[in-house]
This record gives sequence, C-alpha cells and structure tokens, in this order.
Amino acid sequence: MTSQASSPPSSALVLIIDDDPQNLKLLSYTLSEAGYRVALANSGRVALESLQRRRPDLVLCDVVMPDLDGYEVCRQLKANPQFCDIPLIFLTSRTSTQDLLKGFQAGAVDYVTKPFSQAEVLARVQTHTALKQAQDTIKTKNAELEQLNQHLTVLNQEKNQFLTLAAHDLKNPLSTLMLRAEIAEESLINFQPAERDQIQDFLHKVRYDAQCMHAIVSNLLEINRIESGGVKIRPSRFDAVELVQDLAERYQPSALRKQLDLDLTLPETSLDIITDRLLVYQIADNLLSNAVKYSPPGGQIQVSLKQHATTAELIIQDQGPGFSLEDKSRMFQKFTRLSAQPTAGESSTGLGLSIVKQLTKLLKAELRLETEPGQGSRFLVNLPLQHPA
Repeated sequence: MTSQASSPPSSALVLIIDDDPQNLKLLSYTLSEAGYRVALANSGRVALESLQRRRPDLVLCDVVMPDLDGYEVCRQLKANPQFCDIPLIFLTSRTSTQDLLKGFQAGAVDYVTKPFSQAEVLARVQTHTALKQAQDTIKTKNAELEQLNQHLTVLNQEKNQFLTLAAHDLKNPLSTLMLRAEIAEESLINFQPAERDQIQDFLHKVRYDAQCMHAIVSNLLEINRIESGGVKIRPSRFDAVELVQDLAERYQPSALRKQLDLDLTLPETSLDIITDRLLVYQIADNLLSNAVKYSPPGGQIQVSLKQHATTAELIIQDQGPGFSLEDKSRMFQKFTRLSAQPTAGESSTGLGLSIVKQLTKLLKAELRLETEPGQGSRFLVNLPLQHPA
C-alpha cells in the first residue's frame, strides 16, 4: 500500500527522469496517488527538451543513464537561467561520500538511495516542492514590493518637487510682506497715539505671522536640500567666538522681550576653526532659537564656547521644561511634536532639531543632549577644529 504524505503544494508538477521503465511506472503511480502531477522522460536529452514545453516544480533524476548522466542533466539545468531555480533530487545507488558530494556540486538539493522507499520519496518530494513554492511566493512578493517601492519613490520625488516649488514661490512674497509691514510701522509717526498704537499692534501681528511662515518655508527648503544631497561642505577659517557673539546679538531682542538673561561664556581670545561657517551658524541658530522659545520668562540661557585638543565645544543650556524619555527617542525626527511647548506662543515647525542632527553629521561633529523633565536642556556640539578631508 502506498504511504500517503500530506497534500502537495498546489498540485505541483514533478518531472521524473529514468531510463528504467519500471522505476518510471512505480514513481509515477506513487506521486500521482499522492496528488502530484507527473511528467516522464526516459533519458536526459528527452527531459531537457521537454522543459521547453512544460516547466516542472521539481525534478527526480536517475544518476546512471546511457546518453546524459544525471550529473550532466543537473549541470545543464542549473546553467540555464530559465530553469536554474527548479530543485533536483537524485535517485542513486551510489552512496559514497565522493558520489554524493559530486551530486551536490552539480546543483542537486537532495538524494534518495536505490532501492527507494515510496514513503521516503514522497517525504523528500513534499519537502522540496513546499520549499520551492515558498521561494516562488517570496519572489512574487519581492517583485510586488519592488514595484510598489518604485511607485512610492516616484510619488516621494513628486512630493519633494512640489514642496520645493511651493516653498520657493512663497519665500519671496513673505519676505516682501515682512518688509512692507516693517515700513508701515515706521510710517506711523504722523498718526494720533491711540490710532497709531492700534495700527502698530496690528502690523506687528502681521509681521510676526509672516516671520513664522517664512521660518516654516525656510526649514522645508533646508531639510529638502540636505536630504537631496544639495548641501556641499565649503570649509573656511573663521573665529567661532565672533560667530557666537553675532548670533547672541541677533537673539538679544527676542530674549529681552521675554526678560531672559542671555549669558555668554567665551574664550578671551579668538578660537579659529576650519569648517563650513554657514552650517555651523545654522546649527547654533536652531539651538539658540529653541532655547529662547522654550525658556520661561525671566529665565536664563547660558551659551558657552570651549576649546579642547582637537575640537571646539559649543554648549547651549536653557531652563525650559526639558525632555522626557519618549521625547528623546524621537526628537531628531522630522515634523515631530514634543511634549514641551513654546512658552510665549511662538511657532515651531518640528524641523529645527532634525536639521541640527543632519548638519552635525555632515560636519563630522558630535551632538549630545543632557536633559531631565523640569530641569531644562543642555545641547553640546563638538566641532572638529579642522573639517576632516
């Protein structure tokens, strides 16, 4: 009685190659009874020719045959890109280590010794047809994923192009709007005090809103420029002390409006470094901007600069709400909204820290954060004194 294995995967087609008619008959009966479809070939040449008409899921092949032996059939099968993924099991009475190794070197996946057991043949066939079907499924899914990935890549490129175009087209009108609001504020001198104060307050709000939109647009353009590889490092020698002083002077009015003490601790002499000044300025600008936004009125922001053996260390420390563990795990991601909120209604794009992270990486710098909820934040940037070649 034929030993039955579990049902074959999707009625797999098995090609049996053997020059012994009795073996062909017995194997054909055994596999057909188990639910497999069967194709027969009484020689290696006939088998290879039949591949052009029917593609099997698995091949059972005798080793010793008169025209082409099983090793040569296997080698030719594996050399053909159309059929190289079809698993082949040898039927052989040659069980020496050298003979078995020769079969595996030819490309076989398994072997069954003669005289064979029907149960063993079924078990080996079932195992390798199931593996073949799983591999085919994976290939199909991979092809579908690749096609989907290409489609998503195209959509992402179109999205980036749209954002860049929209942001670029918005930047100039917003700059003009801020300038006109500023000019209008300066022209209020001839108005009556009450009327002047009312209009000035309105214009201030217009200018503030335009500045917020301008920051969003600028950050969108900057993050896209970084991610698309558009940022090129242009090293030059500059004084880091002067850079920090310029930046602090720029943020002094914002700090005064919130009654913040902007405390600088800088070297008494210049601290020259060779790297991209603009990118260093952007890093420091984003960090100091956040410190001002998230510090409570009446607090203190400490900005210090130190020289070490091979690096210049910029430290910006605030007395804001600090960051939670959850915040720290995602704070450098794009468009991330963290638990801390600006203390005077300032806007936040969720891009500043992402820009800082990517720019420090470009400059081969080290970025660290020391923070505890309710204890403020301390950002440390260690910049090489000379940008690595």
